[in-house]
Amino acid sequence: MSYPVLMKLTDFLATVALASALLPATELHAAQDPRSHPTKESVGDRPATPPAGDANTPASDLAPREEMPKETRSNLQELVDLMVGSFSSEKQHKEDSENFFDIRLHMAPIWKDISSDEKGYWLYVEQATAAMPDRPYRQRVYHVTVEYVSDASGTATPVFKSAVYLLPGTPQEVLKFTGAWKDEKKLEGVTPEKLILRDGCTVVMSRTAEGRFEGATVGKGCPSERGGAKYATAEVHVNKDGLQTWDRGYNDKDEQVWGAEKGGYRFERGETARSPK
Repeated sequence: MSYPVLMKLTDFLATVALASALLPATELHAAQDPRSHPTKESVGDRPATPPAGDANTPASDLAPREEMPKETRSNLQELVDLMVGSFSSEKQHKEDSENFFDIRLHMAPIWKDISSDEKGYWLYVEQATAAMPDRPYRQRVYHVTVEYVSDASGTATPVFKSAVYLLPGTPQEVLKFTGAWKDEKKLEGVTPEKLILRDGCTVVMSRTAEGRFEGATVGKGCPSERGGAKYATAEVHVNKDGLQTWDRGYNDKDEQVWGAEKGGYRFERGETARSPK
């Protein structure tokens, strides 16, 4: 069985090729250096993008697709299982406190009634410094889906996408959702249609080995105005031990203006958040 061709595999590999020294708080993906992100992302970084229910229709509202191969289902579920949990950069902070903060990252499944292999899985994401766990500086919703790309011969290969959404409201208003990773009731009244897609900031991943996924944002398509930046990039490794993420912002001269410089954040897996099953 085949899925619609989205792009040539060669183009995909070129756009998501990882830097040789990759280390995540990507938009997965998530751990931005709080020194350049002291409270919340600036309003200027909240793109004027239609809600998820309009032009950016979520996969859950798309027309039904052909039956997904068993192996692809298994790989998608594997990725979601690896992303769900509570993570800490405490060890990295102790090794290099000058360049890395002690950050706590939580990802938990939400909206199970509208989540499936075909429609994708929704995750609530929260990130805060260990010193201020109740004042997160990043709160997001990720929509993890699978799509197919094909090479010149027509061979289809699954790729996994983690689309990034902003919660509705001002940065101060969004704080009311703090702790939703352990109590989904805090998101009562929030639906996919009320989210705001961070257009161009989707992380595209491939399964590189059993229990390992790697990926990145595509090109310069993720806008950012923080610190004089024009665009941002995110690179991600996900495995059974945790996450490695690297977020960076660049100006119109392709010079880095924010984000870690010596490598990304390493998040070690701690206690498990709510199960996606």
